[in-house]
Amino acid sequence: MTPQNFSNTLLNHYRKKDIARVAQGNTVVHLYSSQLAQIEIEIPSQEEQKTIVKFLTIINQKIKAVS
Repeated sequence: MTPQNFSNTLLNHYRKKDIARVAQGNTVVHLYSSQLAQIEIEIPSQEEQKTIVKFLTIINQKIKAVS
């Protein structure tokens, strides 16, 4: 899994509440690796990741073609 895939998964709308629940602080919010370790993240299978990459590659090519 690439760092981009990880961050997208981590910050998707299903996990924002989980992250907010474990983050600490009022003015400056702190989030520690030990807290992140408590959050379960569902990772698509390698085959599904490849399918997603292919789809997004096609979309990006179409966007570039009209830009």
